[in-house]
Amino acid sequence: MPRGIASVVLAVLLFARPSDADQKWARIDTSNFIVIGTVGESRLRSVGTQFEGFREALTRLLSSTVTSTAVPTLILVFSDDKTFQEFKPVYNGKPVEIGGLFVPRQTSTTS
Repeated sequence: MPRGIASVVLAVLLFARPSDADQKWARIDTSNFIVIGTVGESRLRSVGTQFEGFREALTRLLSSTVTSTAVPTLILVFSDDKTFQEFKPVYNGKPVEIGGLFVPRQTSTTS
């Protein structure tokens, strides 16, 4: 597993509440995404399909050079807003009300 993906998964596991640890985690791989969550495989598959469709639309509008990545993008799917709450950015001491979050990471070519 690439170090970046391992870091994100490790962070999620370290900060998960005990009740979250009891939930069954699942993973779905698509051509361009790794979708992980506790919402069930059918929901993860649906999320993966939606992201693949969005990527395809961007590729048609822009170009495949813009949407190509060397490794799949990791998507974490939270079961509800409460489980996502502790991962939201904070502004003025309060979590920002968002429905999703993209965290870019610069990859290095050396280990």
